[in-house]
Amino acid sequence: MLKIIFAIIFSFILLYSQNNSYHSPENIKYFADYLFCQSDYLRAIEEYKRLDNFLLSDTILFKLGQSYLQIGNNDLSIKYFDLIKKKSLLKSAAVNHNSLNYFFKNDPDALKNNIGLNSELNIEDSHRLLIITSLINKNIYPSNDELKLFNDSEKSFITEIVKKKKYPDYKSTLTAGALSLIPGLGKIYTKNYSDGLTSFFLTSLFTFLAYDNFNNSHQFRGYIFSFAAIGFYLGNIYGSVASAIQYNRYYDEKVITETNEFLKRNNFLIKKVNFCE
Repeated sequence: MLKIIFAIIFSFILLYSQNNSYHSPENIKYFADYLFCQSDYLRAIEEYKRLDNFLLSDTILFKLGQSYLQIGNNDLSIKYFDLIKKKSLLKSAAVNHNSLNYFFKNDPDALKNNIGLNSELNIEDSHRLLIITSLINKNIYPSNDELKLFNDSEKSFITEIVKKKKYPDYKSTLTAGALSLIPGLGKIYTKNYSDGLTSFFLTSLFTFLAYDNFNNSHQFRGYIFSFAAIGFYLGNIYGSVASAIQYNRYYDEKVITETNEFLKRNNFLIKKVNFCE
């Protein structure tokens, strides 16, 4: 009987010991690292935050910052990157990743301030991101010295964007309006070919119907078709001016889209810190 009792007690002790080991800080960190490397950032955050504050090394703080960055919570990402000590080997990378946070928050002034506060660090990636952000948002063109921060492929792309910003292929609203005196020509000028042809056809059609009805003494129908022709004609002029404005807006949006796609292909010019090799 005593043997059975001792066996039960021993089993409980063993079970408790295993369970306690499972929830040890080392195992929690191991599991969190596994989740992080599986890109399961939300669960990794939950596990890392189970650790006591004194166990949150700069590496874990960086992983927390990167995890929040990956799930789009830029404010919390900034908070954890900022907690990394100045003398840490990860501080430069943390500052660069915070620059990326400010880029995603569309806050170029905060990005610039982030660089200024950490100017003694090696944060070339942040400088490069600021150069492109300033080019797109504020039309600040990079100097020759600033272009030296980029490789040949990046430099070629930036030079092309500078040309598009300095010499935009805009359509003049005045020219579009003047050309639309000939129905549809203003819209064709703004490369809105289908609307241009439609305007020309409808204005011509109602003008012909008005003329034909007046010519055949159908005064009432002649006036109706005349008002319709005038309406389409004036709408064609207004539409041509609006088409030029829309074309110019689309041009600007296209330049921004091209730049964002370039940045995305190049990891936003920020070097990755790989903890999972």
